[in-house]
Amino acid sequence: MANKRGRNEPCWCGSGKKYKRCHLNREKDDATSPWEAEKQMRKSFSVKTCSAPKRWHSECSGQIVQAHTVPKSLSLRAIARENHVYGYELSFSKLNKYNGKVPPELIGVNRASTFTGFCGVHDSKIFAPVETRKFESSKEQCFLLAYRALAREIFTKNASASLSDVRKSTDRGKSQAEQFDIQAMALMFDIGTAAGQKDNARHLAEMDACLENGRYDGVRSYIIQFDGPPPVMCSGAFFPQETIHGKKLQDLSDVTAEADLITLTSFYDGESGFVVFTWLEGSDGTCCDFVESLSLIPDEDISNALVRLMFEYFENVFIAPDWWESLSEDQQRALNSRMWGLVDRLKMGKESGSIQPDGIDFPQWKLVKRELVCG
Repeated sequence: MANKRGRNEPCWCGSGKKYKRCHLNREKDDATSPWEAEKQMRKSFSVKTCSAPKRWHSECSGQIVQAHTVPKSLSLRAIARENHVYGYELSFSKLNKYNGKVPPELIGVNRASTFTGFCGVHDSKIFAPVETRKFESSKEQCFLLAYRALAREIFTKNASASLSDVRKSTDRGKSQAEQFDIQAMALMFDIGTAAGQKDNARHLAEMDACLENGRYDGVRSYIIQFDGPPPVMCSGAFFPQETIHGKKLQDLSDVTAEADLITLTSFYDGESGFVVFTWLEGSDGTCCDFVESLSLIPDEDISNALVRLMFEYFENVFIAPDWWESLSEDQQRALNSRMWGLVDRLKMGKESGSIQPDGIDFPQWKLVKRELVCG
């Protein structure tokens, strides 16, 4: 295909450049430096912005902070050992070093779960009800957990989108067949990311309206309470494709459809551990079925399902060192495989894989209660 293309014709990759200025003799170019790619990645994921509603930006302090997505510093400290937790650092250099199979490593709690997504004024003002009060399962508190989770998801999606040219440049020095594969993968990623950005923007607009008006009537939550800190903590938003039992909910391959969104936050409030799922009434069609499938799981199996879900859907999971190191090699391998599978799916622009039982169980978390808050 490439060999038959004229030098002055548009390049086959869709860049808009002439073939001679793009992929002609690309296989002879020097390979993209992983260190340069890492530099660009760090730059993209260090962009400073305030995710508060735009109408509130006149109040911004001007100083962007390292906002924790897992609420309360005591959450991560409760599961840390010497102020460190396990996490996955999915940087270009680590992905290159481990060929995509990055193992978890110890990360300081001051760095874990942070992103530069809020100014100091709004990080304190907006999230005070979940940072300064005991968690009481109020609609406002559940909403704020969801708001921060979505803000982080949007921040991450935007950073990933800005790295499109970096991903496409990794075909330098590769054979023509490899170039085609890399460009096709980059295209799929861009399409999936753009669709996610569109849906995230729609959900953010709905959440901004709730926050600005102080009205949380349309907030729904499913709250699972444990008697101690969850040994796996994370905060994120996702578009569930299937129930825990494998029933299809929505087709994310149809980028023209509007996808329903749900958030998850696991944390510790100093007395109890919580895993909170939250969504808005506009996503009832998908999320009610998803949560119903969770509610049908026996109490003794619920923590297994949650662990599978967190490792399957989120890359920003943080793990108690004592819990992780107590797992067998088979248990660790099963969770690592889910994380590595997530990395592969992200490369292809896909959102999630299966969360059905796989025969691997983990140490149980002691359940206190489950509660549905809606209506």
